[in-house]
Amino acid sequence: MAQGAETQIVDKGQEWTGRLYQLIETYERTPATLSAEEFMRLYESVERAIELSGEVEAQAFALDQALFNAVSIADLDTSDLRQVVSHALTIHHRYHADYGRGFEQAYRWCEKTRQRQVPDLRFVHTYVLPLLLKKGALGGKLELCLFLVERIARFENLEKVPVWDDEKASQLVEQEPGELVYQLARRRVKYPGENLIRVPGSLEQRLSKDGVFPRLRKQHLDGAPLLSYQIERYEYDKGETWWTRFKAGVARLFRGMVERMAGEYIAYELSKRKGAYILQTVLIVVILLGMSMGLFFWGHQNRNRLSQIETDLRRAGDLIEQDLQHLDRDAKAAAPAKEG
Repeated sequence: MAQGAETQIVDKGQEWTGRLYQLIETYERTPATLSAEEFMRLYESVERAIELSGEVEAQAFALDQALFNAVSIADLDTSDLRQVVSHALTIHHRYHADYGRGFEQAYRWCEKTRQRQVPDLRFVHTYVLPLLLKKGALGGKLELCLFLVERIARFENLEKVPVWDDEKASQLVEQEPGELVYQLARRRVKYPGENLIRVPGSLEQRLSKDGVFPRLRKQHLDGAPLLSYQIERYEYDKGETWWTRFKAGVARLFRGMVERMAGEYIAYELSKRKGAYILQTVLIVVILLGMSMGLFFWGHQNRNRLSQIETDLRRAGDLIEQDLQHLDRDAKAAAPAKEG
């Protein structure tokens, strides 16, 4: 990625942080009006800016100040969403941008609000995740809950905490629904871009083939809707079809084309959910239309060829019939001559 593109992302990080917390305020006033799509896009943008800001001290400091202004404007317990986002982003900044340089004013402010002073990972697992995993979390916005669980799952992976391996199927089934959601999320984070349900021998594929996921989805539909949503979202309870393979192939093709033609920065921007889904859908439609037109013209050409063959056969038949008539006339004309 070009240096200018990185600077552009970091410079916008402060603006994105302000807009993200405006959405949180909107949620706190009228939860139903919050656009989960816009919120997730802004959250990912802020995370990306934080990750890039660590390379330059002035940028890391500026983003820390922007975060501090955002998290300190209201009590964190004003809403679960504010509490989750504030702790997650400030810990993220500490991991990626601080490097022990003292740019952690926002983090320290949030740390003071913790009920118990415990290490970050333990705090997140014990106090932050339950806010997302409980029934009715964030007003029932399951897509947003799962998104934030997956963002938080990266913390343990950064600390090299082992994820469940492919032999953990029996233990997985015995876990509480919330722990199931979290551990499946951690595996998705560890293997980005992999459709784990399609990986031979993977934990997800084993559970799917054994019928565990369909059973869990029905079992926890009411008591733990986030687990049911996660299973449905990633099609853990469905087998592979030609359509899922086709969509995955188009997605890879789309990403590769964008990176080659427009560069990594544009590809990153287009990878935001809504834009990616729209453009991938357009690409799928274009490919399907191309295939349809190809089949149409191929069929049209075949029809023309068949028509030409039919015409040629008719002409050949007429010529044969004419030759037979001539032979018949010649034979009749020759008969009287022989008699004479």
